[in-house]
Amino acid sequence: MYKTCVICNKEFHIPPCRKDTAKTCSQKCSGKYKTSLKKLTKINCGWCGVVFEQYPSLINKTGRSYCSKDCSNKGRTIHNYKCENCNKHFHGCGGNKNRFCSIQCTKEGRKEERNPKNCECKQCGKQFHKSDYAIKKGEGIYCSNICKSKWQTGHYKTGKPSHYYSNTHWFNIRKQVLKRDRNTCHSCKGSFKTKDLQVNHIKFRQLGGSDALENLETLCRVCHGVTDAIRLKELLGDDKARMRDYKFKDGTITKK
Repeated sequence: MYKTCVICNKEFHIPPCRKDTAKTCSQKCSGKYKTSLKKLTKINCGWCGVVFEQYPSLINKTGRSYCSKDCSNKGRTIHNYKCENCNKHFHGCGGNKNRFCSIQCTKEGRKEERNPKNCECKQCGKQFHKSDYAIKKGEGIYCSNICKSKWQTGHYKTGKPSHYYSNTHWFNIRKQVLKRDRNTCHSCKGSFKTKDLQVNHIKFRQLGGSDALENLETLCRVCHGVTDAIRLKELLGDDKARMRDYKFKDGTITKK
């Protein structure tokens, strides 16, 4: 059995049981047919004012709709806002959500709301946030490691000397010794990372040993402790001598 489509006037085949219900030849024509049955409402465009027909379900809650996509874009960006984070002016839709101009500003702004600034950097004076637990540990003094390094450098330059093994002179000597020994322990012949190696004075520095490369050797942490203990016992002639029981001062070894 054949029937004519009410949309495109094309004949299509249907079973006899659908002779009273079939109206269209395809789903596309069926959608157009159902749309034609809906009642359209005449309204004015929210931007240009042109009268056009629109479905009630597509009209937003404020009763404003637009005749085209161009008018919709213009009508939705007429609101001008100021970003609470960077103070930049931007366009946005109406509502209370237009506080920040971008996702990055939203993250930074809300982070400051959740974590208020309660510390001041000792070096640059910048305000920053630290938790109560971190402040108890003494971490609320500098805003970054860069500021910490700058403050310590300036503090040491004003008269307080840095530790002997923390100055630039020793760092340069240490690099030369590690490069000469190829990051290998002189005692156990094991290869280690730079941070796990130590440079040892063959003759104790407190007893007049110099920083010459001939008086320096590369040792791992374990071998360094064992080697110093053996040399101390040889100097004192006491097999029970321990490093922690003696102190070096003015080229002499005295018991604590």
